[in-house]
Amino acid sequence: MAMSDTRIKTKRIVDSAKKTASADQDHLLRKPVNTLAIVPKSEKITVTARKIYNVMLQYAQKQGVEKDRYQARLVEIATGIDFNSNNTEVIKQYFRQMATTGVEWQSPTTGEGARWSISALIAHADLIQRGNELLLEWSYAPNIKQELLDPQRFAKMSLQVLAALNTMASLVLYEICCRYADNPSGLTARQAWAWWRPVLTGSPDSATSAYQEYKIFNRDVVKKAVKKVNEVTDLDVELIEHKRGRSVQDLQFKVQRKLPQLPPPDKLIEPVDLKNNWRNDQGGHCTR
Repeated sequence: MAMSDTRIKTKRIVDSAKKTASADQDHLLRKPVNTLAIVPKSEKITVTARKIYNVMLQYAQKQGVEKDRYQARLVEIATGIDFNSNNTEVIKQYFRQMATTGVEWQSPTTGEGARWSISALIAHADLIQRGNELLLEWSYAPNIKQELLDPQRFAKMSLQVLAALNTMASLVLYEICCRYADNPSGLTARQAWAWWRPVLTGSPDSATSAYQEYKIFNRDVVKKAVKKVNEVTDLDVELIEHKRGRSVQDLQFKVQRKLPQLPPPDKLIEPVDLKNNWRNDQGGHCTR
């Protein structure tokens, strides 16, 4: 009887592990290295837009590189909007960002990747009413589509973890650190601190930026991002400053995975309140 009980318990543990692994795969994104350190050239990219973009990318990867257009129910991409109303302006704002904001695609490691590219995040987006459902259809620019949907070099990350990060800097830092978490050195690429400025903020670089001084950028962006990543993700991240004399010249990060913990109880990704997020992304203003 004791042996039978042991086998039953063992089977339950194995089944639970398989279920957890399967759920992890469902939320796993293979993000190409050239999309980790995108540099906006025209407009700011908001944290919510980047999160939605990640979900869209995972859907497109599942549907396959041979397709010209990708489609999903809007409620599957983002929740938190009253879809029964006629007001879809909030979600449209994020798709406008993706379709109109030009970005440079580059790996955080200098020289990695086959080429340099510039395009918008998506080539087009359509919202289509079909019965009681609103469908999203989108496509990607030809020069980046193959690499986006069938990447040869990529970082693996969980959409559930990404959903827990509420600032652009912490989201981007986590994505970049995922690229190096399993490297023997545990070190990200070393780049000039000014290189990190538009990458972490999601804003085009300019001489009028509030972060022209390193001490302000470090205090308001870098330290807060490191703290958030360490608090809510599966990574431990440490900032490394490289100085010339007393002046900080370059930054890189030391990354290691946290020790495995007992699997948490099943939990769905919490809905994104897009109305409030749009207001926060725009500094307190919500366009209707």
